[in-house]
Amino acid sequence: MKIDDWSYKEDYVRGCIKTCQEKNHIQQVSFSTYHDALTQVCFTCNLVRTTLSPDILKECKKSQQLSNFVKSTKNEKENK
Repeated sequence: MKIDDWSYKEDYVRGCIKTCQEKNHIQQVSFSTYHDALTQVCFTCNLVRTTLSPDILKECKKSQQLSNFVKSTKNEKENK
């Protein structure tokens, strides 16, 4: 799943949600009241579109990198 490095305006994300819905794409949409952000995960497009701030996105990417590192380290230990 590709997560973009920038945040979109809410109108753009809503437009993507509508377009994907019209094309019968499999998608999950959520709104965070904590972050005041709309996020679309389109499994057909294989994209995540969000209105989250760039700072929050950077933190998410760091967490994802750490998570991937932990998974790869765990797999290496299991294969020994």
